[in-house]
Amino acid sequence: MAARALSPRVDTSDATERDPYSARFKLRAVRAALARPVWRRIVPTCREFDISSLELRDWIKDRDEIESLAILEEIVDTVAVERGEGEEGEKTHFIGIGAAYA
Repeated sequence: MAARALSPRVDTSDATERDPYSARFKLRAVRAALARPVWRRIVPTCREFDISSLELRDWIKDRDEIESLAILEEIVDTVAVERGEGEEGEKTHFIGIGAAYA
């Protein structure tokens, strides 16, 4: 009997690769889940937001932290808009900084 080759394990230690969802998205999913009856909460919400039940349950447990992060994201976005930074604004900003040091 031939030995099967084991497939190499994928390194999942990079949190940015594992967790691409913003805090605001997580908060919307948690609020949608908590608005449903307890016995029909997880599966319909997971289908609606295309997430796993494990993720949603973890997010519900971490709701307070996610709410705080969502507030911080909103503040950062507001400051960026007030400064006139967007995708193009950021490029211009960095070009300006590079030109100042050139």
